[in-house]
Amino acid sequence: MRRSLAIISLTGLLAACGGGGDSNKDAYIDAIAATMQADDAPFDAEQANCIATGMVDAIGVDTIEEAGVTPEEIANDEDDSQFEKVTADISEEQANDLVDVIFGGECFSFGEVLASQMGEDGPDLSDDQIECIGDQFAKNETFKKAFVDSLITGEDNPDVDAALGDIFSIFGECDIDLADFGA
Repeated sequence: MRRSLAIISLTGLLAACGGGGDSNKDAYIDAIAATMQADDAPFDAEQANCIATGMVDAIGVDTIEEAGVTPEEIANDEDDSQFEKVTADISEEQANDLVDVIFGGECFSFGEVLASQMGEDGPDLSDDQIECIGDQFAKNETFKKAFVDSLITGEDNPDVDAALGDIFSIFGECDIDLADFGA
């Protein structure tokens, strides 16, 4: 799951484009979409293209070009260095727009991705319960704010402690007994 979020974040911010002409925009979208379908990424071609387009529109081609990142570098970025270049100068508005693409549900269901990524490594919950947790977190404004903050600060992991304060209500919404977690 963490790899999927990193892929989403990385490709989204790296790809973020929107001013340097359609051919540049298309090249960034194509590079991001291809990256989002590589390895163990949980996205099909349609989802990857939707996310990549949203990311490019959210951040803008000018931002990524000013960071000196090319579509080829995005396609070959295995250590997140291109992501760090782009995120070094994004605004809070750009970060918010990117988070809306990721958690908004227009291109994919965060809950479904979470359920597919947790597989058998997670707690003893049904796919429906895991999907519900993901969907509830995707709607949680505190969680999204923590994610925006992580994009702006460059921290690897969002500080979701504040959002975790809502965990009891989320678990209730998803019909989950805390005993399933050994509590």
